[in-house]
Amino acid sequence: MSRSRDNDEKKAPIIPIARDAQFFFNKGNELLENNQPERALRFMQRAMAADPNHPAYACQTAILLSETGRYEESNELLYYIYENLDSTNNESFFFRANNFIAMNRFEEAGFELTLYIQNDPNGQYVEDAKAYLALLHEHEQAENETAASAEVQSDNALRLLVCGDYQAAEETARKQLEKDPQQSCHYAYLAEALIEQKRLAEAEEIVAEWIPFSYGPQFHCLLARLLFEQNKVTREEAAALLSKIHPLHRGDYYYWGRMLLRFDLFELAFKVYMHVKISREAVKDFSFYHELALLVWRNRSAEEAEEIWQWIQQNDREYPPVVREMLTQVQKREFPADIERVLPYA
Repeated sequence: MSRSRDNDEKKAPIIPIARDAQFFFNKGNELLENNQPERALRFMQRAMAADPNHPAYACQTAILLSETGRYEESNELLYYIYENLDSTNNESFFFRANNFIAMNRFEEAGFELTLYIQNDPNGQYVEDAKAYLALLHEHEQAENETAASAEVQSDNALRLLVCGDYQAAEETARKQLEKDPQQSCHYAYLAEALIEQKRLAEAEEIVAEWIPFSYGPQFHCLLARLLFEQNKVTREEAAALLSKIHPLHRGDYYYWGRMLLRFDLFELAFKVYMHVKISREAVKDFSFYHELALLVWRNRSAEEAEEIWQWIQQNDREYPPVVREMLTQVQKREFPADIERVLPYA
């Protein structure tokens, strides 16, 4: 009995280890340094569970999700971090881009890289982001060489839509459909031309037929526009539908951006247009820069917008009356009340 008591007295006191969020975070980083990402992730997730509002724990968890090949989960968490925990965490865009590249979703990667460069021009990864954009641009050019001629033909109808010549756009789209009846973009341009001419029933037939087979945003954009024109949704409800669209391909971003602009979603439209401008060095259309000037005025400054319209005036020998009108308005600092009226490059 006495020996047992003596042994108990000699035992060292047990000091409990504090297993709080910081403990799990440190342990996760230690395992990551030892090249054990799966185990590191489990500890990092426990750190995040213990303190879900700590952006560093969440960000490191997102990085480890990426390290272990769970790219979608990583991107969802990175988006949550930026929207809810730390709106200054611009690196989220760069990390999301890396995840998209890993999933071969290059257009979305380019969009995220553009947002990163815009939001943090002196950021830690800016040079890497620019290098990635250049590589993505090269990949994009090679990928689209075979479809170049079809794209040019379909762009003719789009250009007519942008310039407000809706009857000519309809005629061009119908001619292209005679040559290539399976090209969905021709149907989209035809439907838009019909909507602009208030021939809503004809447009509805096209949209209803094609939207089940459409992976791009064109018919979803048209559906939102059509529902609004038919008074089935409010302007705000149509805008909400548009803001949830996620384009997958290069040419889709401009189409989506135009519709965002039409429904006064200026901030998101501006980001989309800047992505198109940065990722597509070949953008030369004056109509594009006219639309961009409207967004620059709304999101940045009237002075920058005025410079763009002055550049158009100097370089487009046949610039339309809307350019002169917008120069007058921007000099008066009177942003147009009706964006749809001044949107056509006409």
